[in-house]
Amino acid sequence: VPEGARDVWASYARAWHDIGPGSHTPSAPFLIVVGIMATVLFGNPDWAMNELVLLAAPIAGWSAYVATRGMLTSKVIRAWMAVTYALLPAMTGAFAQGRVGTLITAIALPFAIRSGFRLSRRTGTMRRAAGTALLMSVILAATPAVWAVALGCAVIASIVAIRRWGSDAWAIITRFAIAIVVPLLALMPWTVHLMTNPALFLVEPGLNIPGIIDPNLRPVDVLLLHPGGPGMNPLLVTAGLVFAAFLALFRRDTASYVGAWWVVVVLALAIGVVQSTLTVLPPGAEVPAQPWPGPMTLVMGLAMIAACGIAIGTCDSRERRRWPRSAADATSARNLPSDGRSARAQST
Repeated sequence: VPEGARDVWASYARAWHDIGPGSHTPSAPFLIVVGIMATVLFGNPDWAMNELVLLAAPIAGWSAYVATRGMLTSKVIRAWMAVTYALLPAMTGAFAQGRVGTLITAIALPFAIRSGFRLSRRTGTMRRAAGTALLMSVILAATPAVWAVALGCAVIASIVAIRRWGSDAWAIITRFAIAIVVPLLALMPWTVHLMTNPALFLVEPGLNIPGIIDPNLRPVDVLLLHPGGPGMNPLLVTAGLVFAAFLALFRRDTASYVGAWWVVVVLALAIGVVQSTLTVLPPGAEVPAQPWPGPMTLVMGLAMIAACGIAIGTCDSRERRRWPRSAADATSARNLPSDGRSARAQST
């Protein structure tokens, strides 16, 4: 770790890096986040890394709780979603393996998805598009594969918007383009290096060594939100979440919302399966490494949690609407006289 915040900024701006035999590849832009945190923490990058790793899970849970405020009204369900998100195997694995990129993405992802969904509305604004672009810049710098999932979601949402609204959908497409393309421009020249080396999309910036990756990882493990490596939970822990998210598809009143979340799941699953079956040699590396699908299982887990929350939240809101009506009916029934005695009372 560099000795001071100034060394972090210097490492980011330096054109030549003394790593192994030396490398001229551009610095990973997630160093900007580390540099900002080190500057705030009295110029101590050691504190910045420790705080980021130790506080990532509670901050990620908080971001999920705040981001679901416009989606659900029940604070209990939102709290369950936040806690479940903070304890996903991708979070515990990133903590145990020291994967800073995944931890940064876990904090920014709920806000980015919420902002992206609002861009798909006809009431979206350019200000919202600029905010989404800022969040996507952080995610692209930390985990490029998650940016690729966002690109696929933006393309699918644009096609749906054209079929639904015709020429009026071009405003939505423009906002999506700003949110997706601006991060590529903001992070140059690193993004040029990223585009010319597609293998970098499958790995997150930082240390990628075979020792912390499970070589026996299967595609079904990725489906069960199990990216492998140290810090993993048993498969049965997440199997219930996957099954509940699958059952949420069969609710007719929320099928469109749950289906949208499952589109995110499928796109992330496709990239995660590719990561679990390939071995790549990133530029500047000496040993081939298998990409870690943790960021993809993080996206899948958040989407499945949201699908379950929508299905449960709809049931909860329906029961709340029915309860006052049922209580009023019961009160009216108690106030009504019984058939026999009321009839005799009226006859007398």
